[in-house]
Parts: sequence; C-alpha cells; structure tokens
Amino acid sequence: MIAALFDRKYIPIAATLAVLILLFVFGAVRYDDRNFASLYNIVGLFRGGAVVGVAAIGATFIILSGGIDLSVGSVIAFTTIFVATLVSPEVGPGWHPALAIAAALGVGTVFGVMQGCFIHFFALPPFLVTLAGMFLVRGLAFVIHEQSLGITHDFYTSMQMAGVPLSRGVLLTVPVMVLLACYALAIFGASMLKFGREVYAVGGDEASARLMGISLARVKLGVYGLGGLTGALAGVLATVDMGSGNPAEFIGYELDAIAAVVIGGTLLTGGVGLVIGSLLGTLIIGLIRLMIDNEGTLSTWWTNISTGLLLFLFILMQTLVVKFTAGKGRG
Repeated sequence: MIAALFDRKYIPIAATLAVLILLFVFGAVRYDDRNFASLYNIVGLFRGGAVVGVAAIGATFIILSGGIDLSVGSVIAFTTIFVATLVSPEVGPGWHPALAIAAALGVGTVFGVMQGCFIHFFALPPFLVTLAGMFLVRGLAFVIHEQSLGITHDFYTSMQMAGVPLSRGVLLTVPVMVLLACYALAIFGASMLKFGREVYAVGGDEASARLMGISLARVKLGVYGLGGLTGALAGVLATVDMGSGNPAEFIGYELDAIAAVVIGGTLLTGGVGLVIGSLLGTLIIGLIRLMIDNEGTLSTWWTNISTGLLLFLFILMQTLVVKFTAGKGRG
C-alpha cells in the first residue's frame, strides 16, 4: 500500500490535487466576503476552462505517446471562423449549424491525422511538424474570412440558453456538460480500451512497444487525429461561448493546453500520467485567474507568471520523480 503511494504514476497527480485544494482553500479564506467558494464560481471555473480543457484531452494523449502538438490554438481559431462562414448565408452557403459543426470536426480530425502521417512515416520531429501546422491552419483561417464573423441562428441561441439548473442563478451550461462528458470518455478510453494501453506503452518505450507487436502507425495517427478532433471541438465550444468566429483569436492556447497537461501530472517524456490530471490542471489555471480577478490590484499578466512558476515546479518534480524511480529500478 505504501509502495503504491510512491509509484511515479500517482505522485504527480497527487501533487496536482494538493495544489488545487490549497489554492481553493486559500481563495475561499482570503476572498470570503466575495463568495469565492460559491457554487456559481465553481461552475464558472468549468465554464471558463471548457475550451482549454477539451483541447487538453487530445494534448494529453499526444504527450502520453511521447509527442507534442503546437497547432491546437490555430485549429481552435480555424474551427470558429470555418463554422461561422458555413452558417452565414451572407458570406457562405448558409448551412445548418449541426452540419457545419460535423464538417469542422471532420476537418480537424483529418488535419490531425495528416500531421501524424508526417511524424510517423517520414520520421519528422513532432515539434517541427505541428509548428508548421500551426502556421498553416492559422493562415487558412484568415483566407476563409479575415475578420470576426457573428453567428446568428436559432440553433446557437438555444445552445447558449440551454443547461441544467443546479440552484437559483447557477446553470450547468452546454460547454460544461460537453467538457465533463469528454473527460468521462477519455478516462474510460485511456484506462479500459486497448488503444489507451498502447498509447502508454509507446510513450514509455517505443522500441519495446514495437517488439510487443503494437502498431506505432495506429497509435501515432490515432493520437494526432484525436488532437485534431478535440481542438476542433474546443473551437465549436468557443463559437457557442462567443457567438462568433474569429481567425485572430486563441493565440497561445496550445501552450495553455500543454501547461494544463503538465501541471496535471503527465510527464513530458511520455508514458506516465492520468487524463483526469489535465482537467485538474485546467481548473488550477482557472483558479489562479479567478484569484487575480478578485484581488483587483494585480495585472492579468500575473496569471501567466503564476502558471509559469507552477510549470517550473512541476517539471522539476517530474525530473526528480523520474530519477528517483530510475534509481529504485537499478537498486
């Protein structure tokens, strides 16, 4: 039992959970007069983190497999303007939003698979491939429409107003429900499905995974396809939140997603981490932002500073955990 507590699989996630609890307790005490710990603020954390949180799911699987994806923010922006253009009869074909959303999810998935093909079949570094993808998709977003474009459709109006009432004035909105459903599916897939186990195996030791008969092509194309899908889905949620599409938005969101994954306890070296940790990491970033907003006197840039410090701490902790467990293995 005690040995399990020191398993490197659980040390990072335990640290993440501890940070989340400490931040929440500190905020609840310091901003007690502002109802910091109210249900409204708690639901607001999930609502504000829905876009990054969904994008972080794909980033988690990619990092678990030993890769990286820098194109997420551009995929989100592309999806918003792609959907807005398809729905708008003034500049596009005037499709029903459901059809436009389905098309956007398909395009995002195909783009992710294409990146996976370059990474696997041509043995190109994931960093460079997805960096190129970031510029490519951002450019395509501006080609589709150069400026922000509003979405006016009854479907979107109903989506924005729909939700499950939790208490008076507190609504569990569609983006939050999608976020929670996606994490439930991702956790199940990572822990119970063969694909999830293969992702861990490839990220842990690619050579050993190949000897075990695991198809590296299936895993790599699968995780990058999933990354494209979740990036596109995050873009769809962004259109619901904004009621528009904008090719210039979501710059740096790929770094937010990666930060959520790392703070959530997933090792950048791959093979170790839990999907739920990425949700906890997203909530931690949201908590920091909420605390800075409540403070009132601090610049919003302190969110980036705090997130950066947390990243340094978690990367240092990951390094120490890897060295500690490696030392135990040699012993």
